[in-house]
Amino acid sequence: MISLSDSSVATTSFAFDRATQTTYLGETPNGITCFKGTASLDWAIGEVPNVSYVVALMTDSVLQHFSQRYQKHTVALNCFFFRKTLAAPFIIEIEPLKMSSKGYCVVKVSLKQSKDPRSSTVPSSIDQYDPTIYVEKVHGIFTMGNMDNEQGVTHFHDAPKAPTKDTMVPYKYVFMGEFLTSKLDMSTAPRQPDGSLATPKSAEILPGKPEVSHSMQFSDGRPIDFKSMPYWCDMFITPPALLGPNILGGPVWCPTMQLEVQFKRVPSGKEILGHYKAPHIINGRFDLDGEVFDSEGNLLALTRHQCLVVPWSRNSKTTPKARI
Repeated sequence: MISLSDSSVATTSFAFDRATQTTYLGETPNGITCFKGTASLDWAIGEVPNVSYVVALMTDSVLQHFSQRYQKHTVALNCFFFRKTLAAPFIIEIEPLKMSSKGYCVVKVSLKQSKDPRSSTVPSSIDQYDPTIYVEKVHGIFTMGNMDNEQGVTHFHDAPKAPTKDTMVPYKYVFMGEFLTSKLDMSTAPRQPDGSLATPKSAEILPGKPEVSHSMQFSDGRPIDFKSMPYWCDMFITPPALLGPNILGGPVWCPTMQLEVQFKRVPSGKEILGHYKAPHIINGRFDLDGEVFDSEGNLLALTRHQCLVVPWSRNSKTTPKARI
């Protein structure tokens, strides 16, 4: 097992890599490989580290785990969020479910944190790791393969198209905006009766459409890759937020219960184009579908989320800043 963290990531100039660094801890007697790290509050929505950032932490460990194997590419992942991940130390456990020399491999990946939220330490060696004092926050299933050597039928039917940048304008995100350069299509945003964009102080706000299109890249020039792809599959204005207060009843938080990503090709370049929509909200629960493309319009990944719509107070005790 070779860890890439200490040699390459620790000295990187890219903020995302510094924030998603995990370090190999060791292997337990029952064959579970463990990594450790610390989740950053800088990559949070309110007071909770963003779920896509949390999945990137898990992906960092998985990519290291498979770095010397034939299956070096993430083909799919499906994560279930049991509890809020805290901006605190964590352990990643990787358990093999189906291994192969040249075929696809499947592993179970768990992100765990101490049951004591005041704890700020993690073991320095695998011998010091006591699983009984940790609680699972995220449960994931990762499929790994080798896209460079995949062969077979290719056919497109009614395939999604990348959104155009012609209708996008520069946009600064309230959370994590300092790490990103982004543009947003404002055509689906809430409006005032005269057709102008609504503001938090607007006397009357007409609902927008729960659909988002944008372009995004890291402001420090970091290339897109497999580790950052889960982040691009969730880093956007939650489409239901565009429905406005008349429908939502006030500021809301949309916690993710489940996040799935299907990877379609090896990512390249520095910019992504994304399109995301929420066709249904039923009893405070909604599904969300998205597509992520590179700057040339090639489909990189599909994503599906299962989320809730809850009052913002469930996320933070502070009043939320305007998102639109």
